[in-house]
Amino acid sequence: MEIKRLVFTVDFDNTLVNSDYPTIASLKPYAKEVMQKWAKQGIYLIINTCRNGDAELEAETFLFDNGVPFNKINDHAPFIKQKYFNPHHPISKKIFSHINIDDTCLGFMYNPHMDWLEIDAQVQEIIYTRGDWDVEAIFKGVHE
Repeated sequence: MEIKRLVFTVDFDNTLVNSDYPTIASLKPYAKEVMQKWAKQGIYLIINTCRNGDAELEAETFLFDNGVPFNKINDHAPFIKQKYFNPHHPISKKIFSHINIDDTCLGFMYNPHMDWLEIDAQVQEIIYTRGDWDVEAIFKGVHE
C-alpha cells in the first residue's frame, strides 16, 4: 500500500501558538488560516506536542475553540497504523509525517522569525515540485 495522502506533524507550543508553558497566550499570526488551507488541500494534520494529560486537553480545547483544524494529537494517522502495525512489533512512538513543522527544527533555528505565510510558501513549493501526493491545488494565498 503506497501512502499518497500527505501527513504533517505540527508542534503546538511556540509553533502554532505563542506560549509560556503551560500558559497559552495566542495563535501565531496566520497559523489558523494556513492550517485551514492545508486541511482543505486534504493534508492530514497531526498536532505533535510534549503536552499530556490536562495540558494536552487544554491545547486541544484551545484549537477547537479557535477553529484550527487537525486530525489527531500525538497519534499516528489510522492509515499509517494500518500499513505498519504488526502485533509482534507495536507501532513506533515516533509519529510518522512527511513534513514536521516545529520551532526546534533546523529551518526555524536559522530563521527564528519565520512566519506562517513563509512556512506555507515553502510547503506549497515542496508539494508541487517534489512530491506525488493527493493534494488539492490551492494556489491562492491565505492572506488574500
